[in-house]
Amino acid sequence: MTEYSASKYLILCAGAASRWPPAPAVPKQLIEIEGETLVDRTSRLLREHGADDISLIVRDNSFDADHRRCCIVDQAPTGTRADKFLSSRDHWSTTGDTVFVFGDVWFSEAAIRLALRTEPSAFGFVGRASWSRFDSNRFREIFTLRVPLVRQPDLIAAMEKLADKDASETYPPAGWWLYGELVSQSQSRPELTPLFYHIDDFTEDFDRPAHLENWITSRKSPLVWVDPNSPERHTADFIRARRKKFYKRVIAILIIVLAVCLTLR
Repeated sequence: MTEYSASKYLILCAGAASRWPPAPAVPKQLIEIEGETLVDRTSRLLREHGADDISLIVRDNSFDADHRRCCIVDQAPTGTRADKFLSSRDHWSTTGDTVFVFGDVWFSEAAIRLALRTEPSAFGFVGRASWSRFDSNRFREIFTLRVPLVRQPDLIAAMEKLADKDASETYPPAGWWLYGELVSQSQSRPELTPLFYHIDDFTEDFDRPAHLENWITSRKSPLVWVDPNSPERHTADFIRARRKKFYKRVIAILIIVLAVCLTLR
């Protein structure tokens, strides 16, 4: 494994914020948290940890480009979930890894360090494989995706396959669909086996205003405890084990509730 290698970092800011009703007065990535916009924080942390080729993928001129390189793209070339990655295709690296960094995420330094890690020829995901312990977000999240140069044709093929699906489908999001597709294809092509770095700290994707509000409340709480063993490198087996553990907890709670109800009858 090589850390902090030369790569091209694309901060994705071309989304329509459709899950953020009503639409914010400024792009979601420009929301200020703790004195710094999301995109400014991400750009700063990437630079501080050794990244220098950083571009913002945007859909209009809403972003101030004084100290950033903005690339205006067609946000919906196919009108499907595949546009998450395909919209920036003209700006992918032609010499090394391309790292997609989701622009509406508040990143911890630990998460940024994971985004900077490289594994030869392997897709690398940084995300949270389960619900958040810090806010009301009950969904798994992907925060960054690293695509080695040699894997770009595989990404294009997967996204074209996704684009051929019903354009009205919105779930799972493109990142998770890609992860599942790679896991499936790796049965016959082991070189496509994706790496997943699970991180469960304050790194968060703010899909909805409630997520941000609860996250801010949690940040102020003295009771929040961050797992010192996180982040860790995990595979698809870990994702399945984590999900299984969650279902076991749910079943246990339901059994307890049922037992109490029967006792009170």
